[in-house]
Amino acid sequence: FWPLRTMTCAVAVLWAWFFYVTIWIPFELAGIHSATLDEEHGGRFIPSSQEIRELMQEFEQLIQAMYGMLVAIHIALHLALFLASLRSPINPWGRLLTGRWIIPGYDRVFLAPLAAAVVAVMLPLALHWLGMPVQWRYPLSLAVVLLVIRNVGPELSDWQLTGEHRLSPGFFQSSGPFLRG
Repeated sequence: FWPLRTMTCAVAVLWAWFFYVTIWIPFELAGIHSATLDEEHGGRFIPSSQEIRELMQEFEQLIQAMYGMLVAIHIALHLALFLASLRSPINPWGRLLTGRWIIPGYDRVFLAPLAAAVVAVMLPLALHWLGMPVQWRYPLSLAVVLLVIRNVGPELSDWQLTGEHRLSPGFFQSSGPFLRG
């Protein structure tokens, strides 16, 4: 289900390409491809009329929503894969009462989702500031976010063997067969 780290770049590029093709269809249908690049503003994408500008703003909101949804789904899948049957050694109340707010062996699994969330927010803003067109900004950001999710933090097999966690039945499993052995 989860690709190896050697395949990560190919999977990220494939997702970015799929997202690019998906968001390019409305631009092509609306005729925005005929807009020009303004050489005076560093090659920024400048639509040729007010109607196209308004349409671009609506498309950008839709693209941002799709991008946010894809990032949230990938982060949730990452966490579900890692946390499906392995629980924290201390529950949240126990962490507060004992003063052990961070358990390094267990909490390192949250590094990738946290880093991906930061990159997912900051990279599109930085690319917008640099003048990158909407059609390229979000697919490129999605590829980088997927690379971060997959390559930051522990490998699943390593974390299952060395993480400070406790075994418990999965979310959709009863505890009966698990406890009987």
